Parts: sequence; C-alpha cells; structure tokens
Amino acid sequence: MDGLVIGEYNVIELRPPFSPKNYLEAIRVAENAGIQFLIIDSLTHAWTGEGGMLEIHGNVADRTKNSYTAWREVTPLHNQLVDKILQCDMHVMVSLRAKSEYVLEDGPNGKKMPVKKGMAPIFRDG
Repeated sequence: MDGLVIGEYNVIELRPPFSPKNYLEAIRVAENAGIQFLIIDSLTHAWTGEGGMLEIHGNVADRTKNSYTAWREVTPLHNQLVDKILQCDMHVMVSLRAKSEYVLEDGPNGKKMPVKKGMAPIFRDG
C-alpha cells in the first residue's frame, strides 16, 4: 500500500441544544479548517433532539397559539441547513436515525389497518 496516507481525524462534538444554527456553525468551522470530508452523525438530532426543529416549532406554536404558522420560523432554518450541506466546499456524508414506516391499507374486514413498509429516516419529509 505504498503512497497511501491516513489523514487526521478531527471531531466537533455537538451538545444540546441541537439547533440548526449550531449545525451550520460546525459546518463553517470544518470548512474554515480545510476539512475535505465531513461526516454528520446524526442529523436527526437537528430535527428531533433537544433544541432541534421540532422543539423550536413547538415553542413558536405555544407562543403564537398557531401550529400551522409556526412552520414559518422553522422552514427557513431547515432550508438553510440543507442548502449549506449541499453547497459547502467539502464532501459531506450525513447519517439519520431510522424508524419503522407504516401505511394505512384496506384490511380484510374493509377497515384501514397499519402495514409495515420498511424503514424511514427520522427527519423532515422530503
């Protein structure tokens, strides 16, 4: 294996709150440090973790008493994070936690019943 070199292994350990802004800052730090390949393990925390987008949504909905319009504050944060991952100056690999995915199908008695269809990522749909 002549000529192969194992590079440094750097870690940014994110702790709560797992806000999209903290993920964005960690990506910027990695970019500024000249990191060529970034692994984000796990991006699910930015969605469901303490201080993540679902918690931000809940706090806004509690404050405004409107769950639907609360997404107006969360969606731009989500879009900024996804855009940064897609457009940053390094290769990025992202892991997400998974959950069982179920869909409602017609059962033998004509009633809808949940049917397991495999696994789905724990993150915002789409």
